[in-house]
Amino acid sequence: MLFVIMLYVRHRDLTASAAQTTSSYCLSRANGPAKDNQSCHFALLHTAAPFSNSVAHACSCACDFHTRAGQHCDTIIGCIDMSKSSKDSDLKLGKVGLHHKVSERGIASILKAASDDPTLLERPSRNSWKRSLQRSACVSNDYGAMMNTITFDNTNSEYTKEPALQLPYIDPVVLLTYCVSNFPDFADIINEMYERTPCTLSDPWSIVLYSDEVNPGDTHAKLNQRKTQAVYWSLKEIGAQGLSSEALWFVLGIGRSHLIEQLGGMTVFIAALLMTFFGTHDVSKGIPLYIGGAAIMLFLSFQICVADADALKKTFENKGYAGRLVCMLCQNCVSHKANLAGARIGDREIVAITTTDMKKFIQHTDASVIANIDKLRSEPNVYRELSKNLGFNVCQHGLLCNERLRCRSVSILMYDWMHVYMSDGIVSIEIGAFLDSLHGSDLDVNEYVRKFQYPDSLKASAVPQYFEKQRKKGEQEFKGSASNALSLLPVLRTFILMKVMPVATDLMKAACRSFLQLCVVIALLQQSALGTVDPEYLYRQIKLHLDLHSLAYGEEHFIPKFHYALHLPDMMRRFKLLLACFVNERKHKELKRFIGNTRKGFEKTVLEKVLAVQFDDLADPDTYPCKMAKLMTPVLDASQRLQMAVWEATGLVGSVEYSHKMKNKLCWCSKGDVVRVIVDDEPHVARVNYHVKVNGKCLSCVSFWNRLRDYVYRIGTEIAFVYSDDIVGVCVHANVSDTLEIVVPAKC
Repeated sequence: MLFVIMLYVRHRDLTASAAQTTSSYCLSRANGPAKDNQSCHFALLHTAAPFSNSVAHACSCACDFHTRAGQHCDTIIGCIDMSKSSKDSDLKLGKVGLHHKVSERGIASILKAASDDPTLLERPSRNSWKRSLQRSACVSNDYGAMMNTITFDNTNSEYTKEPALQLPYIDPVVLLTYCVSNFPDFADIINEMYERTPCTLSDPWSIVLYSDEVNPGDTHAKLNQRKTQAVYWSLKEIGAQGLSSEALWFVLGIGRSHLIEQLGGMTVFIAALLMTFFGTHDVSKGIPLYIGGAAIMLFLSFQICVADADALKKTFENKGYAGRLVCMLCQNCVSHKANLAGARIGDREIVAITTTDMKKFIQHTDASVIANIDKLRSEPNVYRELSKNLGFNVCQHGLLCNERLRCRSVSILMYDWMHVYMSDGIVSIEIGAFLDSLHGSDLDVNEYVRKFQYPDSLKASAVPQYFEKQRKKGEQEFKGSASNALSLLPVLRTFILMKVMPVATDLMKAACRSFLQLCVVIALLQQSALGTVDPEYLYRQIKLHLDLHSLAYGEEHFIPKFHYALHLPDMMRRFKLLLACFVNERKHKELKRFIGNTRKGFEKTVLEKVLAVQFDDLADPDTYPCKMAKLMTPVLDASQRLQMAVWEATGLVGSVEYSHKMKNKLCWCSKGDVVRVIVDDEPHVARVNYHVKVNGKCLSCVSFWNRLRDYVYRIGTEIAFVYSDDIVGVCVHANVSDTLEIVVPAKC
């Protein structure tokens, strides 16, 4: 079989000085008799065509070429050798990993590693692999060993009869200095941070702490001893892009949940782990880092504790839902279902969570929380009733009772907006309530949603199976992951604007207004990590949404997370950004991969494997935030003739590399994705054909679509090269006809 591929190119030079010339290539496909070596051949045919002005610099390549070492290059662009292996070799290869729990990607990775380095096969035993893994984690430097152990004294514990419990942790000072010394890209990040935001004894960098429970296996099992508490840390100054990378969040320690309970809870575990920052090598007093032969002094302080409400409750020994006061930041906030609104606790008037005016709530301060803890410790005779009224418990070895840390609470606490809104939160309730309002109408939201295609970067979170089933009226919550809900919002927003609003009743319009306002809030929260959102404006928009929701559905849907959302603007004001823990949930997957049996040494073995993965990621340049667009693997060299075609089309001269995937500061996109691109300060929509890198500059070949009206585009024939840095986001899209598409930005 012979594939003849010809290319269409409309040319305008990318450089101002280059002459405007045109080359054009045509695309066709022909079938011919198969050759003996069963190879696919690519040919390039050249014709002439007149120049026509374009909004961008044009060039299109419709072929998919691959030039690899050892392949035949007897055609103009290249040749892919598709010869089959022998039958016996195929059978042996197909049996690899069949009797073991290894994914296809895992098998391919192992085979490639063995092919690249045959010495790996010299010691193929399980024990050899395990010893190698342990050696990679057992590193040390001038600050000591990286893997250490904390011993907890349980002599007087009411939770266990064991006199002592040992749990491993990764020393943060050793880890940080080791990474700076051994990973140049990581050292560059720290150096850039230091130049941008110098840290001093009086103005240290901020340690960000995150904790959560990882639950592998059956989440509903009565006794799941693999449930594990994990604590991660990072640095706020790394910035929004850096904090969205799993490799730049470091594991501090882990412990099986039932063991943590024996210690007295997460507050004891976190207090002990935090002491590792301020022990022998106290980061608050400075540690030297050597970067490029120069030394800098790094000062750190514990400034942000971000997590979901349940983890924060365990960290600060707040009663949460179990007490009368449901918000640890307010002294007089109760659930509206408790029927206590208007009553008094001491000198405080009780206010329900359905109230959206923050002026009616009495805010806690660090001092008021410590005063409550001290009061509880001094009055043990009335502890039970007093703890319900104050909303806190006392744990003698916990975070708030640690005399050395004497940790702040209110001023370091940050609600994770992903859990507040996306994970069984406000968005889930809003979607469920909105879909309930559509019952009885002829509008089919399921059919509408299923039409949309998602870009590669969002396919894992595309339309959930929830929409594959007929939903019953009264199911008040959307059952899907946080990523599912986030990817669904823009599509439902378009459905409301294009399908619902023109035929909506007054009741449906109220539901639509609430949903559209929610999309405004989510858009602001997505920008909040960049520090560009005004806290006052954010508060007004959140309050407006809650008021509209109450107007549309009443107060039956209100849960404490509705109230927690009102605290987000104040946290934005204090920290200059809001963090969403999508990245930490992704990092949980690494732990889940390694949490197997619970034999002796469980925590240490898991930490060794996680550390090995982290070191491997830190050695990969793609881990780090992009300063400018770059191609993603696999990156291939273009053939000589294709290089010449790209040079002629762009006016740039140099080696040409090719890839289906590209990553810039704002997004990453693949061949076939629909993207938003800025050309001459004007936004456009286009489909990606492929990406090239020429003379250090990354370019994307795209096919522009023509806007007809809001969200509706005609598939165009204009094909052009644009700078990859000008791509500002990916889109979801649905086919309307052969030439028309509905296009929706993937972010609200």
